[in-house]
Amino acid sequence: MVLVSSAERNYQERIRLERMRDNSNPFELAEEKFQKLFRLPRSAAFQLVSDLDDQRLDEGFIPKHLKVLSALQFFAQGSYQAAVGQDNFIALSQPSVSRCIKITADLIVEKLLPNCIKFPMTESEKLIAMTEFQELFNMPNTLGAVDGTHISIAKPSINHPTAPGNLFYNRKGFYSINCQIVCSAKGKIIGLNPNFPGSTHDAAIWRASTINHFFKSNFLSGERNQWLLGDKGYPLQPWLMTPLMAPTTEAERAYNNYALNDDNHYDVEIQDVNIVVEEENQDFLIEARQIPEELIQTHFNY
Repeated sequence: MVLVSSAERNYQERIRLERMRDNSNPFELAEEKFQKLFRLPRSAAFQLVSDLDDQRLDEGFIPKHLKVLSALQFFAQGSYQAAVGQDNFIALSQPSVSRCIKITADLIVEKLLPNCIKFPMTESEKLIAMTEFQELFNMPNTLGAVDGTHISIAKPSINHPTAPGNLFYNRKGFYSINCQIVCSAKGKIIGLNPNFPGSTHDAAIWRASTINHFFKSNFLSGERNQWLLGDKGYPLQPWLMTPLMAPTTEAERAYNNYALNDDNHYDVEIQDVNIVVEEENQDFLIEARQIPEELIQTHFNY
């Protein structure tokens, strides 16, 4: 009888998993099963792998498509890395999944973010945005709607020297990053600012935001016929329309009731976007140690 050492058994198991991994192809799954695992149609996921083509994805022995798909599954399922690493189909270890998540997330930000989340800057882009708001909500000269949404995070360290954990504890009773979102009339995200802890008020984030300074600069340069819409948590500015606190005329009441009513029109659109973001994030907690130092520091730059 030949005795096999524990080290030999571990080696054989590793080889078996590597062969399973290299021979697996999630794109061969049925469409329904694929979308359940990755929250994307196969065609969209395949396009994503192509769009993220980069030398960093070619490093190591894990096939490029499995690196991207293992990250997508983590993003879609909201489970921790260990659970993903034990998946029989992907067959990757937890450290490997962790590396796949990081490189995929970095590439998405570098390669896709500039084109996918883009504020209308050219005259033709602005005209399209304003036309959509005019046709859908009868609001002229409107480029977008702004609001904040809370992205859950694990409890940060209370003893952090510059950003103690209590800064991330929001008014809703959990730890978060308060992410400012600007969306179009059709609910497409066109602006994003995830650089502030959960205790920061929406208005404070807005005052420090690049998009606020962009509108202010344009206004001072004479471009005074374009604006965003915001709720009562934001300050009224020439480039930010908010509800009137004490409407007196019929026109003012119509403005509040039609354009900026919480139960109607644009606000439903931006809230729908926020609900989608928060639901996707509900079980997807960012490890506190993974919060970039520069993100935390940003809170103190205004």
